[in-house]
Amino acid sequence: MSDADERVAAILRGPEGPQVAAFFDLDGTLIDGFSATSFLRGAGIPLPRLARAAFGRGPLPPLRLLAGSVVGEPSDRDIHFAHEAALRAGEGIPEHERAALAERVFAGHLAARLRPEMWALVQAHRRMGHRVAIVTAASRWQAEPLATSLGVETVLCTEVASSPLRGEDKAVAVLGFALRHDIDLVASHAYGDSGDDVPFLLACGNPCAVCPRNALARAAQERGWSILRAESRPALGPVAAARSIAAWSGALAGIGAGLGLATAGLDRRDAAELGMALASRSCLELAGVRVSVQGGEHLGGRPAMFLFNHQSWLDVAVMARLLRRDYSSLAKQELSRVPGLGGFGRNFEIVFIDRDATAASSDYFRPVLDLLRRGVSVAVAPEGTRSSTPMPGPFHKGAFLAARKARVPLVPVVIRNSGRLMPRGSKAVRPGRIDVVVHRPIDPTRWAIGRFGAHIDELRDLYIQTLTTGAAR
Repeated sequence: MSDADERVAAILRGPEGPQVAAFFDLDGTLIDGFSATSFLRGAGIPLPRLARAAFGRGPLPPLRLLAGSVVGEPSDRDIHFAHEAALRAGEGIPEHERAALAERVFAGHLAARLRPEMWALVQAHRRMGHRVAIVTAASRWQAEPLATSLGVETVLCTEVASSPLRGEDKAVAVLGFALRHDIDLVASHAYGDSGDDVPFLLACGNPCAVCPRNALARAAQERGWSILRAESRPALGPVAAARSIAAWSGALAGIGAGLGLATAGLDRRDAAELGMALASRSCLELAGVRVSVQGGEHLGGRPAMFLFNHQSWLDVAVMARLLRRDYSSLAKQELSRVPGLGGFGRNFEIVFIDRDATAASSDYFRPVLDLLRRGVSVAVAPEGTRSSTPMPGPFHKGAFLAARKARVPLVPVVIRNSGRLMPRGSKAVRPGRIDVVVHRPIDPTRWAIGRFGAHIDELRDLYIQTLTTGAAR
């Protein structure tokens, strides 16, 4: 088990209830790196102008902030710059536009830097009914979109016209929160990455140093604190970039082979399945992606509705590798107009749907039913789109209703770590391992119509639990 898996298991064995809290630092702890640099880049703020306004014409603090994240601790001056820059980024911007900007920056820059191990720890604490809070020197704009995606309701952060919330001030904020909510700090948890976090880590009975930099590493060793070594995000160097090019070239070659075999007279579906198998194998192997499967015996019953969580384009290749034959899938309508891909999709009997299609609309419901009744399984992401973080989005009812109508089982397929190897919005694939857990089939005809939505929510919770622990229930 990894450090994170062991800690998740310990949390799930420990005390539960809202009298226990878990406090998470943001920069370097929940995310890999500093949110300020991502926020300023995503917001399009000219750094030289901000630097001169705040500190004159000296060396750019963002560069020192980045250097500090690599070789040691950022200075007070650099943290102050980041605070000032984040606040100035929103000067004169109406509140609703500011919130929209924060969401765009999160989706485009910060979401991919969320540590999957920390996501799992947050979800473990939430499952135990603990109060979870982010405690950070960052601004509310930087922290709140991430908090929302994690399901965290409390953000203790640097507010407008106040000094950065760091050092002793962090500890004071934690103590104040504990007093207001009757928190047992001895039973509570705190997570940080730098020497600046020592005071607030001391406030809780279960401190944990996450990928600690020098000062915190020394303090943790002296005090016997837990140390969590989160896996670094795979680097995208020249080798990984070359692998990515080879992977996508191989995938396109597989699709081209499927089209060519159909043109040569092979049955269109057989040709498409051979092409998809070649495309998925080429994509994963040339990119250096390994797939580990638990519960593979549940893939054999056909036809079925295979439900997978969706954070990356790699999920499509993973599902193709798992299912191999006698299946199809859903895709957004725009892909049907891509030369070559649209024709291949039609041979593969992909159901191209409008993003705004409802569960009862004929362009969604009837083609899926037709496939299932002919014995062709369907792979679908019930979220309807890729998520920015490991947290699955809300599940739509369409796939569940179709499976019930066709009287075929639902097979939950949970894909873990694909977003780390290829985040949403990225075209590059990093090498590494994807873990898959296939759960036992579920008979949707046994779900009472009056509790249909509740059963779907319970199934989504199974995905979150599996993503948190990495194991079947």
